Amino acid sequence: MMKRNGKRWLTGYVGMFIAMLTQASEPMKADTLIDDTTRNAQLEQYLDRVFGSQNENTPKQKAKWNERKNSEIKILKISGGPMVVCSEVEQDGGTTSDLLGVDYMLDYMSLSLKSRGRARGFGFTLKGSFTLLDGSYLRLFHAGPTIVWGNFPTRNHCWRWEVGVGAGMCISYQQVRNASIYYFQKSSIDAGIGIILKAGVERRLSEHFGLGLEMNPVVHTLFNNATKPEGALFNGFVTFDTLLGMSFYF
Repeated sequence: MMKRNGKRWLTGYVGMFIAMLTQASEPMKADTLIDDTTRNAQLEQYLDRVFGSQNENTPKQKAKWNERKNSEIKILKISGGPMVVCSEVEQDGGTTSDLLGVDYMLDYMSLSLKSRGRARGFGFTLKGSFTLLDGSYLRLFHAGPTIVWGNFPTRNHCWRWEVGVGAGMCISYQQVRNASIYYFQKSSIDAGIGIILKAGVERRLSEHFGLGLEMNPVVHTLFNNATKPEGALFNGFVTFDTLLGMSFYF
């Protein structure tokens, strides 16, 4: 019985192989060519829909890029999230570091669209943070221009990325409780120069809206060295945040 079944399987495989060779040797019919063309077109549409600007070899995508080249897109982004102060901060009883706080930011960008979905341009950043200390608090503000590089896909439901660097005016407002006199508090306001680095990704959900995540290390250098904490490398603060944001495209 096993030998008979083995012969049947072998005969079946040989027959299938001969049929495949016979079909391959025959000329393609018109309906077969039409089916192949339709399948290729459907595949290109699927890749264009899923990958957006990454599918750069399709004529449809190249035509869109050529149409948008040298045009401009405006982006308004509102974001917020947790922040950590990495530098030394003066508080009741001494200094401390690695404090957690809340960060919020407003970004405006004007990007010039280049070939293959690339984009670069300028923007302006307004940024603030609040950190609660032991019996006191620290507020930091930053405002200044930024240079931005990234991409901007032609289709919705595609990912876009951006990186940037900026410099501007920073202000710190700190209120510290005096340990010896409980009800007495001293306040200090300092100004200086802030440097911000930006890196983020976002999902373009529609023609005018997207959601994203970004990380921003910021260095606040202050002019008044009299407020420099003991043991600190410089007078100022270093912060790092991770923000969730909403973007509006115009």
